[in-house]
Amino acid sequence: IGIKSKMMGQVNLVRLGRKHLNNGGSITLTTGILADEPVDKTTSAAMVNGAVESFTKAAALELTNGLRINVVSADMVEDAYEKYKDYFPGNTPVPMRKITDGYFKSVKGKINGEIIRSNSSFNSVHGKIDKKTLKMKLSNQDIINCGTMLYECNIIKNDILKLKI
Repeated sequence: IGIKSKMMGQVNLVRLGRKHLNNGGSITLTTGILADEPVDKTTSAAMVNGAVESFTKAAALELTNGLRINVVSADMVEDAYEKYKDYFPGNTPVPMRKITDGYFKSVKGKINGEIIRSNSSFNSVHGKIDKKTLKMKLSNQDIINCGTMLYECNIIKNDILKLKI
């Protein structure tokens, strides 16, 4: 489960998308806590998340033209706590703000090949949320893939990221 969609979908996004980015552009992928803390019956999901993280580190070494690639690894979000709390006993859910700040850090920062862990210890420092929507001005035709069952992200008019939570 997830090999063709979550893993290869993101790998193919990088393979194809890098050809359409301006010099200095960025790509941000998405994984989750299962890469570091798998739980019962999540072997495939844990493997897929770990594979995307390893791919990100390796791809960062090979991208040219100043392109950067990072991945945001999201922890369990407060909004989903009631639904998933039994699967993650002892986990402290994080506010969506911490996760959106991970995307902001990836796009607006200078890091490359990093796994940005948006967990309870992640320092959330930026991002504007207005009524469950984060809008971030993007440059260099940045690519952000942050589609999960918890939130949806689209690039609008090539330069505005709108994250619905």
